[in-house]
Amino acid sequence: ITFFQVQQEVLDTVNMEQVRQLLVCALVLVLVGRFVMFFRVHPRTAVVTSALATAADDVWHLIIVFAPVVMGLAWLGNFALGSMEADFATLYASLYTSFRLFLSDFFFVGPERERAKSVVWYMIFAGAV
Repeated sequence: ITFFQVQQEVLDTVNMEQVRQLLVCALVLVLVGRFVMFFRVHPRTAVVTSALATAADDVWHLIIVFAPVVMGLAWLGNFALGSMEADFATLYASLYTSFRLFLSDFFFVGPERERAKSVVWYMIFAGAV
């Protein structure tokens, strides 16, 4: 058995695990959907389902507006601050930083976080969101 055969087996195993993870995620989404559908059975829990149905259009429009704004700010953070701060080094890290800031996780205290560009980015993000 050669190194490349072992490497291929490892890659095949990793790919199979990724497929399993996707299947489990799909199964969980189906179960959550069924759970929400069965809320309609009881009158008191039907209030939740009817509220979700009523708000679905507004939530969809919120997502349509919110996603490009957050993506644009994440790209801006990555472009302007990526070379200076590890929290913005990649687009994924910048999206994660934006998400944490959106959840009011103000982790950017300290002298290394008080650069003018960082403060401006945080204020723009807070104002836009």
